[in-house]
Amino acid sequence: MVDITAKSNTLRIATAEALVEVSSPKTIEAIREHRVPKGDAFEMSRAAGLLGVKKTPELLPDCHPIPIEYTGFHFEIVDQTIKISCTIKTIYKTGVEVEAMHGASIAAKIAVPTIDNDIGNVERDLIGLILVPIIPLKKTVTGATENANALLANSNHTFLFI
Repeated sequence: MVDITAKSNTLRIATAEALVEVSSPKTIEAIREHRVPKGDAFEMSRAAGLLGVKKTPELLPDCHPIPIEYTGFHFEIVDQTIKISCTIKTIYKTGVEVEAMHGASIAAKIAVPTIDNDIGNVERDLIGLILVPIIPLKKTVTGATENANALLANSNHTFLFI
């Protein structure tokens, strides 16, 4: 791990976004109308994402175990795409970008089988999901907030978490 002993505690915020593409509008309709047989697919994704955030340092050996002050998930349906945003906040010596990307990734990876299983059981011919495995870092606040956000806003780079 990187030595962070000389760093000061500062507010750290990161938001990452995962995308789940759905091939059928009827699947989106079923999600919106809460017709998924096993319950709310977004709540299952949220729960799994929370666990993913908490387990990040156990799964990624170079990741510092840090106190997470806030974890929030936001789900948005735009046409046939489900956008899953994960925002993490802490006051600590190191950032929470990896935790945000991991949380969004786990939430998306759980959304796909949950929706596929549940909707598939009701409407087998309607389902068709493709997970887009690109988890862009949307926002970050670090000890050098202005520089980090300026770089992020002006960058065409996509951060991948596979």
